[in-house]
Amino acid sequence: MTSYSDRHIDKSESEISHIGRIGIVVIGRNEALNLPRCLNSLRGFPNLIYVDSGSTDDSVEKARDHGVRVLELDDQILMTAARGRNAGAYALIKSPEIEFIQFIDGDCELVSGWLEQAVNFLENNPNVGAVCGLRMERNPGMSIYNQLAEREWRTPIGLALSTGGDALVRVSAFRAVCGFRDDQVAHEEPEFCARLRADGWQIWRLDCDMTVHDAATFRFRDYYRRSRRAGFGIMQAILCHNGSLDRSSNMIIVRAIFWSAIFLLSISLTIVFADLAFLILNVMYILQWIRIFMREYRALKCSVRAAAICASLNIASKFAEADGAVRAVWHHFLKRPRGAS
Repeated sequence: MTSYSDRHIDKSESEISHIGRIGIVVIGRNEALNLPRCLNSLRGFPNLIYVDSGSTDDSVEKARDHGVRVLELDDQILMTAARGRNAGAYALIKSPEIEFIQFIDGDCELVSGWLEQAVNFLENNPNVGAVCGLRMERNPGMSIYNQLAEREWRTPIGLALSTGGDALVRVSAFRAVCGFRDDQVAHEEPEFCARLRADGWQIWRLDCDMTVHDAATFRFRDYYRRSRRAGFGIMQAILCHNGSLDRSSNMIIVRAIFWSAIFLLSISLTIVFADLAFLILNVMYILQWIRIFMREYRALKCSVRAAAICASLNIASKFAEADGAVRAVWHHFLKRPRGAS
């Protein structure tokens, strides 16, 4: 599989005519390895801020070495990406000339040319509140988890329900919905975009390269925790919106709970009906595994082994997402401090 380093991307300078109208918020935690690459891709932007969420490495020092304004979050309050984005955005939009905010994660690199196209699109479409482009994985061939991340970024072009973590947002739209929810542990962009849509704004995904991401995931434990965090965040957002977030988010939780419930039901039936439990557990999961295997084999154009691993991880992720969703419900109804891990 081709890595980002093998792709040609023009690195021309001075491509944006109204650079002073754009503020850039970079968020990160322990991103010292990736942050220099991220900040180098943003050189020349005067309205740039890095928001750090309690890094224990030298991320803050590296940002300052690049001459970037740094905002360090108070670690006595729940650390979330949403809180970091809000802190950075509100610090920047005190300047009235800033009309757009580009959010980017510290493990990403901004592709040259993206902002010019994104700003032009927003200027020509005043009803659009946020726009995003294509996110690519830097080294998809380094692990099966990186390949799955690359697959995850392949979302439909055009009118969208939400953006990812990297997006250009109109300041007036951001203000209209009061930004992100600070306590949203994960899935903060779909929750934010749901409120944008409810307020009459549109969200679009453009068919052009936007950012390069470095998942750098090599262990199942990290994959499971990421999936569990996603399940927590999605269920948290669903509960906040009384179940009316969006169909795709709802279906992620429905599928996770369904397959986890089938597994638990099969174990329960084993006590009395061992043969029936064996039949339910094996036939349903084998058919689901085959369906996912065929889908991933065609989509990824990878080896049989890689597609088989992808199918197995996809099924495992359902248990992680259900785990996170149950935790979110528990925290929500007991009014406990939110946390996904």
